[in-house]
Amino acid sequence: MTWRGVVVASATLLALLTPTAASAAPRQGQWLGLAAGHVGDYRWIVEAKRPDGPAGAGRQGARRPCLLVGTTWQTSPFSFLRSRNRQCVGAAGLSATDPPLVANGMQPSTGSRAELTVVGMIFPTAARRIRVTLGDGARRTIHLDRLSPLQARTAGLQPFRYAAFATHGEWCAERLVSENAGGRVLWDSGTDEYSCGSEGPPRFAAP
Repeated sequence: MTWRGVVVASATLLALLTPTAASAAPRQGQWLGLAAGHVGDYRWIVEAKRPDGPAGAGRQGARRPCLLVGTTWQTSPFSFLRSRNRQCVGAAGLSATDPPLVANGMQPSTGSRAELTVVGMIFPTAARRIRVTLGDGARRTIHLDRLSPLQARTAGLQPFRYAAFATHGEWCAERLVSENAGGRVLWDSGTDEYSCGSEGPPRFAAP
């Protein structure tokens, strides 16, 4: 998967790393909640699971998590606009020096300026934090949460680390750098292949 950026503009996180409790029985095809919340008329959720079908079978399937970001905008008492973005790790799995698996979603999802952006990221267990450089040059550090053994068994996945959060408006990260517990750089997106300019929102390419 090639890093090309991640959309988003305000740096105020509304929710960060809020794991959801999981049931005990592992089942392929069951989504595991990583984080969720609501802001006014907007609701969001970040979930993970094994791939469907043959890709999710056996030990290899446990190394290939899928990530889903869902957003909902309630435009009236009985009207909802929903968006979903699903990404899955490739057949080789996710190693310490690979790019993270990333999915993002915005509301409104088309047309007007985004009022809410939601981001989910999955990293290998060696990663402990990410250094983020935003489009305006500001820098942030996000400490990664770890999938618990119970959650891993429930979803039938190998443990991983993740970030899941929502922010007001658009938030554009021009660079991501993952580090291990000792501060050694594991992966660096660089800044040459994408920007937060006016040519449209930069995104991660699908794996």
